[in-house]
Amino acid sequence: MVNFIPENWPVLSGNYVIGNPKSHIAICTIASKLNFPKDLFAICGEMRTENLGVERVVINTISNSHIRYLIICGKESQGHSSGQTLKALWENGINEEKRIIGSKGAIPYVENLTEDAIKRFQKQIIKVIDLIGEVNEEKIINVIKNLPKEEPYPEGYFLVKEMKEGENETSEFDVTISENIYLDPVKFIVGD
Repeated sequence: MVNFIPENWPVLSGNYVIGNPKSHIAICTIASKLNFPKDLFAICGEMRTENLGVERVVINTISNSHIRYLIICGKESQGHSSGQTLKALWENGINEEKRIIGSKGAIPYVENLTEDAIKRFQKQIIKVIDLIGEVNEEKIINVIKNLPKEEPYPEGYFLVKEMKEGENETSEFDVTISENIYLDPVKFIVGD
């Protein structure tokens, strides 16, 4: 029997809201706080960076096979172009240096995503709906309601390997300043 979603989904923390985990929609509001009825989406949240933020969206998306559409909306993250970068990853993938091809972001590298994870993201997501800049919730809801219902991706969920001791972690913090100092923008703390 194929499992479409792990028991502990979403697998990475972040600034998001969980709706219906069996929904076929994921919403990335980039740098905007937007609210939608929870029955319309599996996961909805912000993504401000063109590297670790993109990695988190991909990892949480491919770990839920029900998600088949990704809506990117809200105001773009200034200087990061994270919404455009997420779309570029889906369209173009990465080069040999793990740089997202076609990204306009300052540092569009995905160090913690394998080629297999990126290919899975590209296959699982039927369509990325580019509403970058749109903050009108009613307009976005109308787009969501007009998307056809899709069956889960047939291969079941995909988990990115866990980090080994000593590797940079993306599961808890968005910015690592040094080996022992990090910035957690979700909790607004600096720790060691």
